[in-house]
Amino acid sequence: MSTKEIKSVPREEWSQKTVGELADKCSPENTIKPQTDAVQALSKMRRNNASRLMVVENDKLVGIIALKDMLEFLSLKIELDE
Repeated sequence: MSTKEIKSVPREEWSQKTVGELADKCSPENTIKPQTDAVQALSKMRRNNASRLMVVENDKLVGIIALKDMLEFLSLKIELDE
């Protein structure tokens, strides 16, 4: 769930909501495997208008990758390749 979607929850309901109710469920659109190529991950983020992806291995969450992290990685790679 995005910050924008969380903000749409009425304040009087905050104490009644759980993280499980608000969290995005794993799906093919928001998950990748640890071996996924960085370009493929960026492409998936763009296609699904996502700013982060869950990294899943053997049906277990092993990490989260954010668009910001990917852009910093690519910037560093370009710098080192020059």
